[in-house]
Amino acid sequence: MKGKIYIIIGPMYSGKSTRLIGKMDKYKYQGKKCLLINHKGDSRYNSGEFVVTHTQINVPAKKCSDIKEVEELSEDYDVIGIDEGHFFGEITETLCRMADNGKIIIVVSIDERLSGKGFDIINLIPRAEKIKKLSAVCECKKKAYFTRRVVPLAGSYVGGSNEYVSICRECLNKNRDLYDSCKYVDTCKKKLKTE
Repeated sequence: MKGKIYIIIGPMYSGKSTRLIGKMDKYKYQGKKCLLINHKGDSRYNSGEFVVTHTQINVPAKKCSDIKEVEELSEDYDVIGIDEGHFFGEITETLCRMADNGKIIIVVSIDERLSGKGFDIINLIPRAEKIKKLSAVCECKKKAYFTRRVVPLAGSYVGGSNEYVSICRECLNKNRDLYDSCKYVDTCKKKLKTE
């Protein structure tokens, strides 16, 4: 079997996990042995071994803490689907090696850190066969390509709709101070709606 890498990126709430689940279903229907992976740190909606979408669709998955563990688990599978790819750190070399060894890799990830810098998924783009960037919907109803946290927390944090918003470029620029200094979700959302 010929290996490939498919990347699905976009902000939170853009349907990345839903798209991953759909792609994995198609490969299962074709008779491929499929392995769905989620990061151990993702316990937003369920602490069990599942990939769970924001719309509460849940599919059994193996939980892993690092990309080497994913590689070890993938030995007997044709297709590897990885949700929350940004939490696995430096993934490029490992995923390329897996694809070179005949694995079909589908990885979904947020592409941008809150600092504006890219996650390692960005380094995988030139080595992938297919890339899709999804959009969400900003509160102003335009297409949203960015994610911003609306509660003050340091470092990486797995959160849901009370902690993050998807936002378009115009609203991001208009409300940049708000996202840099907000203290409470409700205050943030009220400010956005009144401006």
